[in-house]
Amino acid sequence: MGHWEGQSAGGLHTVVGLHTVVFSSQARYTSLLFRARRLARAEAFCARELVGNHAFSGLQRRPQRLATSGRFLAALPLYNNTLHPFYRRAASLRLSPDALDVGCHTSPSPNTNKRQPAMGIGSRITAPYTGSFDSSDRFVTSWILPPAILFAIRSLLSLYAFITLFTIFGWNGSHDMSEASRRSFSYFTHLTYWGLAFYNAISALHTGSYWLTGTSLLARWPKPLQIAHSMFYSTVVVYPWIVTAVYWGLLAPDSFPSTFSLWSNTSQHALNSFYALLEILLPRTQPLPWLDLAPIVILLALYLGLAFLTHATQGFYTYDFLDLQDHSSGIVAAYIIGILVGSIIIFLIVRYIIMLRVRITEVWLHRTGRYTSHGSARLRNQEPDKGLPLHHIDAM
Repeated sequence: MGHWEGQSAGGLHTVVGLHTVVFSSQARYTSLLFRARRLARAEAFCARELVGNHAFSGLQRRPQRLATSGRFLAALPLYNNTLHPFYRRAASLRLSPDALDVGCHTSPSPNTNKRQPAMGIGSRITAPYTGSFDSSDRFVTSWILPPAILFAIRSLLSLYAFITLFTIFGWNGSHDMSEASRRSFSYFTHLTYWGLAFYNAISALHTGSYWLTGTSLLARWPKPLQIAHSMFYSTVVVYPWIVTAVYWGLLAPDSFPSTFSLWSNTSQHALNSFYALLEILLPRTQPLPWLDLAPIVILLALYLGLAFLTHATQGFYTYDFLDLQDHSSGIVAAYIIGILVGSIIIFLIVRYIIMLRVRITEVWLHRTGRYTSHGSARLRNQEPDKGLPLHHIDAM
């Protein structure tokens, strides 16, 4: 009896041991598979940058198929040794797709584990505007929408904004309020709404040209105009929030006298922020460059000068909180400084929301962009804001 009990116990131990080996093998296989897929994605990003998004579009799903094949898993040690050292390090660190773009243009380093030195503050500020501009067409593509749909959305938003502005002019003209139309160009609300209308029109033009030809007009513009477009983008994702907060917090009446007044104020003081939200979430734009904070502040200062110039030449204050007759200079200064500080805070919030969107869509979801199938491939150079140490990509 003891002999059979010993044999049973030994058999049980054998079965448990086999299960442990099988479970361990499955765990190792899953880990190997996960690493293989990450390395394949790294190779995919490099291929896109080297041959262009258009020529690469037909190969987008190939790394996934390779990563799930037994042949690829069997060759993983060899693959891991022959792959560019940067991609091994990037895959292990789970860097963003744009960080991977840098490796396509770097030569192998003898010591890939050595961390690169940190950049100075000046280099960080100017990095986005050094080198080539938007080499992977981020301003004209979306992580979720094809270029044709993005073009249509921007065109419709621009059309609605222009219709709103000219309808207000027509209404004022037909109700003996033409002076209100002339004065509208002294109001920050109207100026930023004109900016939204023109930005969406220009962006639709760039997106449409990219969709139809494979190369956007933005890519053909001289560098100063490209930088100006980037700064224009920063204003249209920051200023609408200031307008909405100041209007509904300080200026909005308890009720509107007419349906038209309700619609016009909603369009200019609420839908404007919806415009900004779409530009934050839909395109593949990078986080706002620190340098773009300068035009945000400078334009606010220029508007402040315009407001007081309007009072000096036309005899009215555009906004009640600027009225030095009703408020002391200290109160007016407090409002001005408060709006300035608020604009900087909004800039930071928008910047890090965009950074979060990039991380979620490109690092976690691996949605690296929807590209056009028209036109010839354009060589993707190193993106200008990627001239940064790789370990600072997510921390800047």
